Amino acid sequence: MKCSTGEKRKLDLARCLLTDPPVLLLDEPTTSIDPYSAMKIREVIGELKDKGRTILLVTHNLYEAERLCDRVGIMSEGKLVKEGSLSSLKNEVPTKKVTVRLKNFPPEEFLEKLKVFGQVNTRAERREVEILLQ
Repeated sequence: MKCSTGEKRKLDLARCLLTDPPVLLLDEPTTSIDPYSAMKIREVIGELKDKGRTILLVTHNLYEAERLCDRVGIMSEGKLVKEGSLSSLKNEVPTKKVTVRLKNFPPEEFLEKLKVFGQVNTRAERREVEILLQ
């Protein structure tokens, strides 16, 4: 039976959960996974974390790190260069601001989705959206 890369990733996770381990080492668990399955995998990881499992998660996805990790380590050339909470590490990085003036002001649902990129400030009267990139 041939499996896609995404299917293999899901099978890897399922296989490691069969033994109910106290510690999980997960390397990019949602890479090559469709968005719905990635969301479900993040839910499972969150539930395991809530049950007291220790999880070492390797990811380039800051969205995942922000939602799943208590502590974050940043590696460069195989060495740990920074470690702490994601919010404390974000505060060390200079913030870039993007301001967009729009023809029509977007609905609230759209503005909520922009928050994945950083803090969103709006000026509806000027039809402007400002994003402080993180």
